[in-house]
Amino acid sequence: MICKRCKEAILKKYKKCCKDCKKKLVTKNITYTPYTTYSPKPITVERMNLHIHHKNVNPNDNRWSNLVLLCTSCHRKRHLKLRGYKNEN
Repeated sequence: MICKRCKEAILKKYKKCCKDCKKKLVTKNITYTPYTTYSPKPITVERMNLHIHHKNVNPNDNRWSNLVLLCTSCHRKRHLKLRGYKNEN
């Protein structure tokens, strides 16, 4: 898990843009009611279109050289490539 301070530093390093396609950061708040009896109150969470990707796919390796900022689409493409799928673009 990457700490909040590190996330902010990564966002700053990549100027809040995807490294591959340069798509800019978009955040939106989503409110929903959890499907549990423990918390009937609505919860609001922040969703971002940019993800921090671990280049070596090890979520415990949080070295700066291993982290890159990617949009949802580019992040998905990186993982598909790692699994051996060819890029159809």
